[in-house]
Amino acid sequence: MKHNRGTVFVLILGAFLLVDFALGYGNQKNCGRTCRWAPAVEVRDGCLCGTTMPGWEKDPFDAFLGIPYAKAPVGELRFANPVPHGPYKSFHNASVAGPMCIQKNDFFPGSVIEGAEDCLFLNVYRPKNVQGALPVIIYIHGGGYLKWSAIPTLFGPERFMDTKKVILVTLQYRLSLFGFLSTGDKYAPGNFGLKDQSMALRWVHDNIRNFGGDPEQITLYGHCAGGISTQYHMMSPMSRGLFSKAISGSGNVYCEWSSPMPNPLEIAKQQVAAAGIVSIKEMTSQEIVQALRGVPAVDLLASVAKLKAWYVHPIVLYRPVIENPAVEGSFMVEDPRKQWAEGRYAQIPWMTGLVPKEGAVVTVAIECNSTLMQDVINMDKVLVPNVAGVPPEVLPTLNERFFKGAPINSETKKNFQGMVSEAQFHCGLMESIRIFRQKSDLSRTPMSVYFFNFLGRYSISSLYCGGPMPPSYGVVNSDELIYLFRMPIYFPDFPPDSAEAEMSREIVRKWIEFAYTGKLYNQQSSYDSLGKQDQFMLEWTNAWNGIFNGVYLFLWKSIVKGRCQGWYSSDKKTTFWTFPRVFLNQANMKSYQK
Repeated sequence: MKHNRGTVFVLILGAFLLVDFALGYGNQKNCGRTCRWAPAVEVRDGCLCGTTMPGWEKDPFDAFLGIPYAKAPVGELRFANPVPHGPYKSFHNASVAGPMCIQKNDFFPGSVIEGAEDCLFLNVYRPKNVQGALPVIIYIHGGGYLKWSAIPTLFGPERFMDTKKVILVTLQYRLSLFGFLSTGDKYAPGNFGLKDQSMALRWVHDNIRNFGGDPEQITLYGHCAGGISTQYHMMSPMSRGLFSKAISGSGNVYCEWSSPMPNPLEIAKQQVAAAGIVSIKEMTSQEIVQALRGVPAVDLLASVAKLKAWYVHPIVLYRPVIENPAVEGSFMVEDPRKQWAEGRYAQIPWMTGLVPKEGAVVTVAIECNSTLMQDVINMDKVLVPNVAGVPPEVLPTLNERFFKGAPINSETKKNFQGMVSEAQFHCGLMESIRIFRQKSDLSRTPMSVYFFNFLGRYSISSLYCGGPMPPSYGVVNSDELIYLFRMPIYFPDFPPDSAEAEMSREIVRKWIEFAYTGKLYNQQSSYDSLGKQDQFMLEWTNAWNGIFNGVYLFLWKSIVKGRCQGWYSSDKKTTFWTFPRVFLNQANMKSYQK
């Protein structure tokens, strides 16, 4: 009798499931059936069938790769605002990463054109068996708006996934002229790469709950050009309300290389000529765009090299523009530096930081090439300000500081990197911090600053050079990324018992702490009473005073009195800044370690 009852129960259950499937009830369940044993998530566009990836040191996790968030930007959608992807025909295979956006990495010597135009994909990584709604970190890669991608062999999620505490999203956006060419009007308004990012943010905000993420706890993290993009999203109405915390690493709105293009139409005309298209003087904006749409993507990108004045410089030729506010779908309609200076940005917790030798991103390739370095020495008055990206009026001051007022020579050439670091990165960072502290309610939207100064066995400098670099070169732009993400495309894993592995665990832990609390470090009441012109900074460095890996806080005192102040205000009577350290005592150090 019991056997008969069990048989009847199974038959009834099977019939119920068949009806459920036929009527389309329970989309997530149906998606799971479609994907069988693979991780499955139902989003607004349909069913995603993902894959499982191994952890770095711990358990496997779910990965949903190559998710299209916009239609392929090809044909008439080249040089056009992104269009939402729309429903999948049945399901989407999210087990394989999409191709990187078409690019030529001018920062790495010997690079070739790679990638594809059809590249507007994102990746979502989550721990197995998510309980509740986890905070989300969205990563926007850097690369001067011309390189890198979201592929997992470049920005691997394993270290974040080992913690089982967050969901990580990485995204791709159009690069170089495909992402930033503009005619200054409705035919090619520009900022397509930034609009791609914003559409990806909206996709995440609208769908992340189905992955087990909390749409109200999204931290936007960008590095270098991605860090500048993060500040842009803090100011753009297009991205308003799509994230609740922000991190900008090694990039800020005052970086000269990211300043809005003053005459984008003229560059578009030059690009037409470089692509071998005739009669450019008679062409309208519409004709320019149509002509460039007809050039194969690889040929078009290759022609950008004809617009470079020396070597690969200006290295960031295509960058954001100020759009015509009358054109529908604008992302940026006024100078972002003015917006930031007036405090017109999202009032949310913000973290920013730097490394000592940011300028190495452009100077290492020159220093490694004796011919290029000799060019700089021979033509220093022309090349130094162009590579450093400094206003002409401050060049005499910088020349006196870094080159003793004399032409650059074989002895002072090592200071070239310091000049570029200061001019292109550090000074703008100081200004961004100063304004945020003055314009924000720090009790509600805390400010966190880091200084990554840990020198490990691997360094991005070897890629900038095209070969091995001496370890004494120092910590350069993007080196902290080696500790946040796995980068098997470039570097082997750290030995599990190494100082580098411990540093990786530490910095990932702090990024996650910020995603939860909006603070990088424990600000005690004495810290909160800091003046608007002072800022604590968390430094990661090699061993200091017996503290493993040298993690400690110091006070960045009176940043308003820095050497860069005269660049942004009328007060020219300032001295050069340094990093004066006021170390915390052991009690405070223990408080931080908690």
